[in-house]
Amino acid sequence: MKYVYCICLIALLSVPRKAFAQLEKGNFLVGGVAGFSLSSSALNNNDAYSKKTFSYNLSPNISYFVTKGLALGAVLSYENTHNTYPNTSFSGDAKTSTNQLSIGPSVQYFYQIEDKLALQLQSSFVWGRQSGSEGILIPNGFFDPNYPSDPNSGYTWISFSNQSNTATFSVGPGLTYFLSPHVGLQGNLLYQLNRIETPEGIYSTRFNKTSGLYFKVGLQIFLGK
Repeated sequence: MKYVYCICLIALLSVPRKAFAQLEKGNFLVGGVAGFSLSSSALNNNDAYSKKTFSYNLSPNISYFVTKGLALGAVLSYENTHNTYPNTSFSGDAKTSTNQLSIGPSVQYFYQIEDKLALQLQSSFVWGRQSGSEGILIPNGFFDPNYPSDPNSGYTWISFSNQSNTATFSVGPGLTYFLSPHVGLQGNLLYQLNRIETPEGIYSTRFNKTSGLYFKVGLQIFLGK
């Protein structure tokens, strides 16, 4: 990531600036981005207790240019996640899903590098609520010796519903290509850190912190002059 930010900084300092009316102070920015991700993880580096995750995200936003090129605003984020835990149930793979809704502040900085192209740096921090189903592996007979268990693995898969508090920080560079004077096609490469706080009494915090790189695309509408 350090190399990505160094390249962006060099571009900001070395490329001559031209006037972009849509990036002037007093204008509004309305739009949104979407993205998806695929990932896998293992508990204590043990492939026998692993999970595979597919998620997609929709993030509408609104911002105001407080000065030329610098927009402050808010972002609303919805994320749907599906987890697959291979060979942890009697019927094969166990599956869970969650929905997460978050809101928080955002900052974006644009720097024109060509007539229809602008370099962008953005960051956001959102808080939200996650709901859905979760699951854990417990040793056979941990709760009740008569509870149905898997004799082959020595563990039992238990699923349940829960609600959690979430906090997500993201930062990264991007490019905006102007399809017209007021409409831009945006692409971002973001580093994202997500933390999930599960209520006491529910042991589902083994994957409570995730991070990674995400590529997102979207449209932005510049309102004003």
